[in-house]
Amino acid sequence: MNLRLLLLAITYTLVLAASASVPVNVRNSSFAGTTQLKQQTQQTTISLEADQLRHPHFLCVSTAKTGTQLTGKIKLDGNFIQSLNNPTKINLSPYLGLGKHKIDISAKYNPTGDSVQIEFIGPNTKVSQQTGGSGYLNQVLIIEVY
Repeated sequence: MNLRLLLLAITYTLVLAASASVPVNVRNSSFAGTTQLKQQTQQTTISLEADQLRHPHFLCVSTAKTGTQLTGKIKLDGNFIQSLNNPTKINLSPYLGLGKHKIDISAKYNPTGDSVQIEFIGPNTKVSQQTGGSGYLNQVLIIEVY
């Protein structure tokens, strides 16, 4: 991955990254890496300092077109926390503490030709993923709080 693409990925969108996990500095003390897994599941790892959780960290899921139907769910460490609609925004800070957390985002969307954007936004942190074309969304966020 060249420097131009790396900077673009940090500030805007990580679009179906290479199959190897690539650590990426995301301003200050946050880090992100992306891995594409089997069955079109995309995984992103984000590291945060515990002090950052005093501020909201939003998970936002939306489609490019306003008329697209999006239905699914968000699970944290295997437990359901919210249904997905178009758009969805949830503050994850109250759910996170020290340690490693797995957030599963799964949904169906129609029409399948649209794209879905997933963003994790907090102070000094913005990680975006975009996927499209299949009608299915399978995203995993690993958030490591230290």
